[in-house]
Amino acid sequence: MSAIFEEIPVAQLLFAVTGAFDLADKRFRMHAKRVLFTSMQLGEELDLDFSAMKTLFMAAILHDIGILDDVERTELIERDVPQDKVIEHSQRGSALLNKIPEFDHLASIIKHHHRPFNTLPSSNEVFLCSIIFLADRAVIAAGEELVEPSEIKEILAWLRSNSNTLFDPRVVAAFESIATRPSFWLDLMTDYVRDRCFDYSYLIADQFVSPLVLGRLFASMIDLRSPFTSRHSFLVASTARNIGSKLGFSEQECRMLELAGLLHDVGKLAVPNTILEKEGSLTYEERAQIQVHPYFTFRILDRIQGLEIVKEWASFHHERLDGTGYPFQIEEDELSLGSRILAVADVYAALSERRPYKEPLPSSQVVALLRRNAANGGLDPFVVEIVASLPEHTHLLETV
Repeated sequence: MSAIFEEIPVAQLLFAVTGAFDLADKRFRMHAKRVLFTSMQLGEELDLDFSAMKTLFMAAILHDIGILDDVERTELIERDVPQDKVIEHSQRGSALLNKIPEFDHLASIIKHHHRPFNTLPSSNEVFLCSIIFLADRAVIAAGEELVEPSEIKEILAWLRSNSNTLFDPRVVAAFESIATRPSFWLDLMTDYVRDRCFDYSYLIADQFVSPLVLGRLFASMIDLRSPFTSRHSFLVASTARNIGSKLGFSEQECRMLELAGLLHDVGKLAVPNTILEKEGSLTYEERAQIQVHPYFTFRILDRIQGLEIVKEWASFHHERLDGTGYPFQIEEDELSLGSRILAVADVYAALSERRPYKEPLPSSQVVALLRRNAANGGLDPFVVEIVASLPEHTHLLETV
């Protein structure tokens, strides 16, 4: 398994993040890629050096990483968004990146990417904020369909009218230049924007990170969305790792279990917060929406080479030994031990946490419910007994 845990390209990590963004809201589909592409075009027009283009590439992809829910996205779809509507997600995204050393140099750019030009100090870093801000607003103004010439004129007029106040006049001039090219709008407003974004990935071709960086980034994005699950991914990761250690897994395999725990709920980016935080019982339709999240976890991670085993462990955490789990309905003989461990760790953590509809349960009751689940054909009874044998179950969750 030595190849599994080698470092992964930052480009794969970042494009996996944009894939997750695309799931979150159909109205925001491709938004991160469109802002990235527009920012890169502006950077070239402004003759930025290689280092600045590299930083701009990463910041543009991650500019909206702090968005929590559908309400915030709806507010951002408006072209003219009041500052009080954008400050929180910008600061939230900055705080998230500050906790991850590999991306903390982007934190201040994310923090200020919605600030008007006339409120910003002068610096090279701030200039990148101005580029992303104009790119973001231009993409929003363009909408989702192919842009008509009259609409392009209206967008340009709006940018000019806000030059030197909302927008840096240098960036406005650069956008006017690229906007004269019909190919720019065709690239921007069609699915070819994916390919155009990949064209710029050469900028970070020499950048690699540990897979655990991917795990911590995604886990933070997911857990940030709800105070009721604010440590869930990390708790599942530590629980899975402890189970693996008790079962004699190697250090590398335990790290893989930890990563699978961090990544297992990434598909919940496709689930509205109103459902995740709902008090009381879910409707049939709401439950169906919840049950798609392991499928999207599988598809998002499918884009990252070298994580094939981790992807299965993470994505099969709601499968059951009796074959009635979701969304793949995998039979018992096809469920690996790693997948079974993740399933137990997920239920164990969920029962031990506070949720909108319940208080955390004591360890004895958690273990009793795990055993009942196993007896009914859900969880692996052998793995459940491993958890039951571990001391101080509530403290088990605090090791990450």
